[in-house]
Amino acid sequence: MDAPPAPIPTPAAAPSPTAFQIFRRRREPPAPLATPHVLLIRGCPRSGTTLIAAMINASPDGAVIYEYSLDALVRDLRVLLAYDEETGRRFALAPEGFELTDVESETAYFNDFGDPPYEHYPTEQRFGAIVTAVVEATVGKRDVKIIGSKTPGSVVADGRAALSPYFSDIRYLFMVRNPLDTINSMMNRRNLTQIGADEWEITDIDGAIAEYRQNVLALMSHVADDPAACYVVKFEDLVARSADVVARLEHFLGIPLHDTRRLVQPQTETRIILTAEERARVDAAFGDAIASWPEKHLIGTGDDAVGELAEFVEKLTPGVRYRYGAPDSTRRFLGAAWNVLEEGGVWSGSTDADLFFTVEKSGEYVISVELSCILVGPQSSKSVAVELNGATLFRGTAIATEAPIIDVTSGDTELFPAPGPRTVLCGPVALEAGRVNRLVLRTDDARSPKALGVSEDPRSLGVYLHGLLVSKAAEKRTTNGTPSQWKVHRRTP
Repeated sequence: MDAPPAPIPTPAAAPSPTAFQIFRRRREPPAPLATPHVLLIRGCPRSGTTLIAAMINASPDGAVIYEYSLDALVRDLRVLLAYDEETGRRFALAPEGFELTDVESETAYFNDFGDPPYEHYPTEQRFGAIVTAVVEATVGKRDVKIIGSKTPGSVVADGRAALSPYFSDIRYLFMVRNPLDTINSMMNRRNLTQIGADEWEITDIDGAIAEYRQNVLALMSHVADDPAACYVVKFEDLVARSADVVARLEHFLGIPLHDTRRLVQPQTETRIILTAEERARVDAAFGDAIASWPEKHLIGTGDDAVGELAEFVEKLTPGVRYRYGAPDSTRRFLGAAWNVLEEGGVWSGSTDADLFFTVEKSGEYVISVELSCILVGPQSSKSVAVELNGATLFRGTAIATEAPIIDVTSGDTELFPAPGPRTVLCGPVALEAGRVNRLVLRTDDARSPKALGVSEDPRSLGVYLHGLLVSKAAEKRTTNGTPSQWKVHRRTP
């Protein structure tokens, strides 16, 4: 006879948890998933950004979306984190080590199912992977090494601030093309729009010339911030010697670019559709650069390229006040990190925003920057600095008050009431003829009104620029005495 089966061992009964053994679990954030590199394709409209984006999309390792910037996608997808944020707020109500008392445990308890093996909803730590998945799904790929967006034009928000919390490697790829061909193509789009066959916003030759200049300045801004992260491709070289350019581009991107020959077509002579007057205006603005364009070396990292583009930086006329608010608003000299023009001026869109200019004659100059620091909500102060070519001309702190300030700190930093506008006079400084000058406005606080809880405006707002005036030192020593002006002596850099 078979032996009876052995009895199944009974596990020792776990002790019943007491009120002091039941703690509210502190939710541990999930580990972030690996994310690809980010590539932001920029350049003047009609410079070849679509071609380079198509070449990257031809690779199984690249995914680029068109006309929809990645930073806009990030902002639009942020709504997915609403539940994560609300859950975090609820858990934050209970301090670490929260426990039920003996009395509370008679009427309430916590269910404890252990840590789940996966997340139930979108989280901040996985948000980069979520954005990546959307881009991959858009172009029909998976497991790419680079995601990106193609957003040509000068008034494009810098995506780094929105993307950097989720992606560790952000690079820029700039396309440049002969200004005559670029502007001619823009005006061709205008003409097609006039007969109802296209849609195009730039309607006049002066606007096209300004657009070209502003894209060059945007390139210079990004190169000044991080030259190793910027790469420049000359459209004509890409077409004429695509194998060499593609090989160098593969090295920068870190991915192979397959099957590009079918995309890069031999360049034919561009048919000029500009009127004689329009052609004359383009020649007046860029004639020397057009003539020397074939000899310009514009393939490589940003530092190598910007020197070749210096002649596109506009000369500043001493004694002329350039306004950045209606009715005579202009984007002249503005680099990349600026928002759209408003009635009163233009907001810097990050903690650092720059302007580029040259002067025709070497000499001593005084630089006048008219600005405001609008402090709202929890903001009570904001640091402001003005720098020229790496040297600090002014350093101050804006205080959220309209009352006069008596400064007895005897420090190196000026204190001033934030409401403005206020004019900061810097100098005299020595400026060399033909040199590209970089004027930077810095602040320590460029949060959005939405982040401050005062409105739904999602733009980062730093310093509000109203105007710029550069004068010869002998001609401009004092203010005109109006309440909006404020004189500051600074040491010469």
